[in-house]
Amino acid sequence: MMLDRLLKGSSIAPDFHGCETTGFRPGSDRDETRVDAVCTYSKEPWAAPLDRVGLYHEVSNKTRGITQLGPYSLDKDSLYVNGYNEQPVLTTAIHPTTRAVSLEHFTVNFTITNLHYSSDLENPDSAKFRATQRVMNMMLDRLLKGSSIAPDFHGCETTGFRPGSHRDETRVDAVCTYSKEPWAAPLDRVGLYHEVSNKTRGITQLGPYSLDKDSLYVNGHHEVQPELSTDQSTQPLAPAVKNFTLNFTITNLQFNADLQNPNSRRFKSTEKVMYHYVDPLLQRSSIGPAYIGCKIMAFRSTKNRDDTGIDAMCSSRDEPSDPKFNRTTVYHELSKMTNGITQLGHYSLNSQSLYVNGYNEPHSPSSIKSTTTLSPGAITEHFTLNFTITNLMFTTDLQTPNSRKFRSAEKIMKHYIDPLLQKSSIGPHFTGCKVTGFRPGKNRDSTGVDTICSYGKGSQVPKFNPAEVYQELRGMTSGITKLGIYSLDNKSLYVNGE
Repeated sequence: MMLDRLLKGSSIAPDFHGCETTGFRPGSDRDETRVDAVCTYSKEPWAAPLDRVGLYHEVSNKTRGITQLGPYSLDKDSLYVNGYNEQPVLTTAIHPTTRAVSLEHFTVNFTITNLHYSSDLENPDSAKFRATQRVMNMMLDRLLKGSSIAPDFHGCETTGFRPGSHRDETRVDAVCTYSKEPWAAPLDRVGLYHEVSNKTRGITQLGPYSLDKDSLYVNGHHEVQPELSTDQSTQPLAPAVKNFTLNFTITNLQFNADLQNPNSRRFKSTEKVMYHYVDPLLQRSSIGPAYIGCKIMAFRSTKNRDDTGIDAMCSSRDEPSDPKFNRTTVYHELSKMTNGITQLGHYSLNSQSLYVNGYNEPHSPSSIKSTTTLSPGAITEHFTLNFTITNLMFTTDLQTPNSRKFRSAEKIMKHYIDPLLQKSSIGPHFTGCKVTGFRPGKNRDSTGVDTICSYGKGSQVPKFNPAEVYQELRGMTSGITKLGIYSLDNKSLYVNGE
């Protein structure tokens, strides 16, 4: 009742159907109870995916900063909306013993094309519902136990069946559970989507069942599959996959014995952080459209005790329509995206250590200089970037740089802005942006964003042209209308005031 009342006052109210509480679990203390619920809403086939970040902030706002729901008090760090959560930024070292592993959930949805839908499947107490549910749970468990999340996977529970477009189709909704360290990266739903796609023969077969290839959603992530020819559709084949190795050395990650044990907490948490940093780079590379994912094979010790070597096996589709893998090209792309093989997120890299499928280029001191973002004698110049988001509700927290909401919103902005500028004409010389402030927009649901960005300016660097960068950003944001999950005011973009 309380969840229904809450969401009926949110932005999804016109399409909202209701929530069903699926379970209660013990909390960290004896007076705490964790609540799991699945909510339902209508969605047109052409509509954008659920804005779970925006909905998270709405729920946060309507529960007094995730502190109160009716007569109940809430743990302010406990809210998850379709798997999305914002945790406070930790400024001190994280110790594995300070907090227990938490159970996280993600959704899996798909359509079976050879399971006749009947009214019995609407009734959770019917024999047919329970029998079909057991089969679905078994097949999903077997599928995900062979995926990259296997070490942390707990199981799936089929929560409902719905009629499909035809009488012989049935839509399946499931909620799956896995363990997540508090400091670990979020679930890689894109990578997991591709793994599930690969393991179901291109989303065509799950055990004895045939699947609608365009029906798979993993925690809301969905990709429309290319049309198959007549011959392909009559006998679906698993897509061809090419594997390649990726090796590099981090110079500020101390190696210890735990990193040799794939079942240790340290191995698994460090593995997830590596995925968090490596996957976006390969997704932006020339093989991005075909990239499936990477698997950390080992962490190894080096001569320096503060260094750790990483060995990974990565995969990409190798169909005729996919971009061809060229290890030299990928090496240069990764070199450029890591500032001359010097930085991977908050880690420092050994600039000589990158190998892509065995390919490496020894760097002399002079060559290292030429591959960094700043040319010899370059100085740092700044420019401003301003725009307005029309679906981010402004709150007073966004005026406080030390607030959780400011910091989380700032990280999201950098996550979306930096890749755009890296692909622009100033990309080779771009060094980063910093959000200087959020401000109220014209409407209560809009927020203005002010940033200051930097680039290296030197004799070999072309003159910065605000008008050119404006046009490039305009093209990369669909005419100044979209920035990732956010909608933009198409008249709000200013580059250095122009």
